[in-house]
Amino acid sequence: MQKALTQMNVKLQHVISNITGKTGMAIIEAIVSGERDPRQLAKLRDGRIRADEETIAGSLRGHWRDEHIFELTQALERYRFYHDQIGECDREIEAPMERFEDRSGGGSPANNGRWHSQGNAPRCDVRTHQYRMTGVDLTRIDGVDGFTALKVISEIGADLTKWPSAKRCASWLGLSPDHRITGGRVMSSKTKPNANRAAAALRLAANALHRSASARGAFLRRKKAQPGAPRAITVRPINWPDSSIPCCASGRSTWLPALNTTSASTSSARYAQLNAEPPNWAISWRLSPMLRTILRTRPSTHRQRPEKPS
Repeated sequence: MQKALTQMNVKLQHVISNITGKTGMAIIEAIVSGERDPRQLAKLRDGRIRADEETIAGSLRGHWRDEHIFELTQALERYRFYHDQIGECDREIEAPMERFEDRSGGGSPANNGRWHSQGNAPRCDVRTHQYRMTGVDLTRIDGVDGFTALKVISEIGADLTKWPSAKRCASWLGLSPDHRITGGRVMSSKTKPNANRAAAALRLAANALHRSASARGAFLRRKKAQPGAPRAITVRPINWPDSSIPCCASGRSTWLPALNTTSASTSSARYAQLNAEPPNWAISWRLSPMLRTILRTRPSTHRQRPEKPS
């Protein structure tokens, strides 16, 4: 559908984020039905769209050629057909869940305010079904929604007594670290590769945990921001104020402490010596190998070092 609109010089996808939403589908169906006035099409805008009617109307000024309208009509029919097929799959998935034994005691999961369905999740109330099958609201686990819980239950079942402990279950899922020890040192602790779909679902849940509003999500965001990207630090040495050179790329200053101190914290003789002659870069700077290569190959843009007084 978006390709057909682009061929008609209609740039609707640039003003709304999703042309398959309420506003986009209403406009596309109106175009297929024969409406061509951009202002009339813009009036189909939903109130939640940020773009105003004038902006949407400006993106709908195109040429309405018959072959492109035919292509758009065919694409719209295929879109509806696929959604009908998906709806039948959702009903087929929901039917077996209703035949499971009710372990919830007639209760319902509490509204924790964090539940939201994924784009490809079944349209049925998966959260209520998994609560009735297991008697536990698995969506209260940070990062786990109803669809993820359903995928895990479909692979391992609702009865977890087959595993004596949580460590045995994690080992069966392939989530336990595989320690490679040589000479008393752990050389690698990566997990073994496996094709367990329950483990893949749990990995996806853990990967999306840093976007959650939970305490664990905030902790992961802090940890992710702590190391930071390696960046060079630019410092100015003493008595050379018109030049600066990046130090190593590790984010830490690596020059000698004497160059970054005052006369109160160093001996007066050493401080006078530093001010009397330019610093020795071979001693005062511990440059990284990559930076040394750059300094050797690139022409220097800094001011020439002053001559040593005789």
